[in-house]
Parts: sequence; C-alpha cells; structure tokens
Amino acid sequence: MSEAQFAAAHIACPLLLDGVCSAYETRPFDCQGYMSTDAGVCANARNNYDIRAIPIPIRRYRAFVDARHTMNQVSARMGREASVLELISALHIALNGDDTVDNWLAGKAVFAEAAIE
Repeated sequence: MSEAQFAAAHIACPLLLDGVCSAYETRPFDCQGYMSTDAGVCANARNNYDIRAIPIPIRRYRAFVDARHTMNQVSARMGREASVLELISALHIALNGDDTVDNWLAGKAVFAEAAIE
C-alpha cells in the first residue's frame, strides 16, 4: 500500500485490545518516541494519519532517530533486513506468520511489504 492508501485504510494496531495498548510497558520503540498529554490530539492524529500532530520533544526525537539508525546498521551488518518499517504493517506480519522469526533469522526479507521508502 502507498502511504495514502494505508492512511485511508485506518488499519488498527494489532497490539490494541479494546482501544488500549496491550503491550504498553514493553511497547515498540517507535511508540515510545511519542508523548502527549492530550488523548484528543492522539485520536485526531490517528484518524487523520498525521503523526506530526503529536508533540515530540526535540531531544527525545533526535535520540529516537539516532537509535533507529544504529539498530538498522547493526541489522545490516548481521545480514538482516535494515529498512525503516511502517510499524503497524510490520506488527501484522510478525504476529500473523507462523515462521516469521525463523525466516527473519535466516536472512529472509519477511518485512519487505512493510518497508518505507
């Protein structure tokens, strides 16, 4: 899907149970980068697929970008996929595939469909 198609599809995160993150304490790194004290801002950003509307302190954002870049470099050195992934699509792939982990460890491009250009 293109980013516009994905936004229009409103695909729910597979970690949401009854509208609440079921993995909050160990939530994905991407999710940890966003901070908001206003649930309305988050709901609006989700409904309009506009994550830029959620406030992110600049120092936290820079740390997040640097850490993601480093993780991608390590993945590439290990012969693993090293692209930036659209989180919700990647989670659906990871959680719905019977042998996703084994295939990823074997160096197969299991997340290719979730890669962001």
